Amino acid sequence: DPVFKAIQKFKEIGLEAHYGHWLVSGRPKVVLMDLNSIRPKLGEIKYYLWEQHGISSPDNDFLLNDVIAFGEMVRLFIAILSNKEVHDKHVIAHFHEWMAASGLPALKKDQVHCTTVFTTHATMLGRYLAMNDPQFYDHLPFLDWQKEAKHFNIESSVSIERAAAHGAHVFTTVSDVTAEECR
Repeated sequence: DPVFKAIQKFKEIGLEAHYGHWLVSGRPKVVLMDLNSIRPKLGEIKYYLWEQHGISSPDNDFLLNDVIAFGEMVRLFIAILSNKEVHDKHVIAHFHEWMAASGLPALKKDQVHCTTVFTTHATMLGRYLAMNDPQFYDHLPFLDWQKEAKHFNIESSVSIERAAAHGAHVFTTVSDVTAEECR
């Protein structure tokens, strides 16, 4: 099983993950990643996120720290799984929403042999703007995304989302409205 092989390689580099079946109907296979096993490298991961993709991340944002740690573990896992020694078939990695996708731009930069898909259901910035502006869709063409992200203090998450959208081989949205938001 290639996922089992990838988990073994994961453990060889000091990362903890578990592989098994989710105890729900259909019993799908699942990989659970222990973020604590990568936390000691968080400063280094954040540095590379800034250096290679221009994405800053404050130290005191614990949710963002978890997102970045998870994204790096996913990136490493996909890179291992995509290695021909582990898996001889082509890997497609589908990321839903920005919280899973902080490692996606590095997959592209590192030219990992896999196809990436990024899907958003609504942009982070769109969620904030829609809650605060009843005329959001009318004002959309005139908004400065960087200024608005700074205003709502969501620059890092918006930057991760944008980098994932630009870094994926395929970028999808769930509706025409969300596609307009992304444009």
